[in-house]
Amino acid sequence: QLSTLLAAHNEFTEVDDTVATSRSLKVVDLSHNRLVRISHRMGTHMPALETLDVSCNFLTRLPDTLGRCPSLRNLLAHSNRLVNVPSTLGPIMA
Repeated sequence: QLSTLLAAHNEFTEVDDTVATSRSLKVVDLSHNRLVRISHRMGTHMPALETLDVSCNFLTRLPDTLGRCPSLRNLLAHSNRLVNVPSTLGPIMA
């Protein structure tokens, strides 16, 4: 099963729900793309996800559901257009 997805430095504008619901992924690097949104399914359907890098994109918000990802320890989201961070991400972003 796929545990690491390295998809940095492409021109992706969105992430397919197939990725957002992959139960075996532990590390997802989507940095340096053109993402404008992340699926609300990412997090609730990704129990193994430990590290998510969405830095250097065009995101204006992160889904609340990321805070429900039980294994998520590292969230990199700098260099985006984030207006606010969901309160569910408090422990991860601290």
